[in-house]
Amino acid sequence: MARTCHWITCHRGFSGQIGLFRSGIVLDVDNYLRTSPKEKTPRARIVERYVSLLRYLADGRDKDRSYDRIVIMAHSLGALISGDLLLYLRSQGDPQLGRIGFGDSKVKGEVELRLFTMGDPVRQFLNRFFPYLYEWVRETPDNALQDLGALVPTPPGKPLAGMPDPERLGVERWVNAYRSGDYIGRSLWLDEWHNRTNGGGTGAFPQPIYVARDNAAQPLREEMCIGAGAHQHYWDQSAPDIAQKLDDLICR
Repeated sequence: MARTCHWITCHRGFSGQIGLFRSGIVLDVDNYLRTSPKEKTPRARIVERYVSLLRYLADGRDKDRSYDRIVIMAHSLGALISGDLLLYLRSQGDPQLGRIGFGDSKVKGEVELRLFTMGDPVRQFLNRFFPYLYEWVRETPDNALQDLGALVPTPPGKPLAGMPDPERLGVERWVNAYRSGDYIGRSLWLDEWHNRTNGGGTGAFPQPIYVARDNAAQPLREEMCIGAGAHQHYWDQSAPDIAQKLDDLICR
């Protein structure tokens, strides 16, 4: 039997001095969006390595590394890079990535591709400050035509809908997780939802987490708040919901 899954992790490093941390994130984004030097931009170099890995995984000639599913797990700037790259590949295509659905946009790939993001800055940061570059996230950025205070919390049980569209990125499912106090990236589809559960009890693990979906049968979009916290600690013992969701994406 083919291997069930290969998963890729993308994240930014942690600055040891907390006073430099937030400015470090801004500088990371500035460096990523830089357009010089023309022959060797940071974005191009990052994408070259990323595509090289995807091509390696999509190469079905070696049966020892033939996969049924690939899960990309991305945090912070890694989530931004992943979204940009997948959007580009879906639009432009790559013959060597046909097995994962990027050879021809009309042909479904043999290998499922799933995206699991957390602390994703594309809505709260990139779409607001670079609206023309990130129009695929939202046509109208938050705080553009109305004050953020006018946002109404999405009620529990309401199906997710709208942008960003997972199909534009060529993924079979896109799961986004966030902490209520993440100052870089929170929800992509939910508005002002800051609870881990949908009411009752303490709201702490192991109470079942509330996961919003666009449909229950075969969701394209899933989103969950894993509780209080900021931009770090998505991948340690304080975030068991992340581990459980990753298992779910790999096995089901």
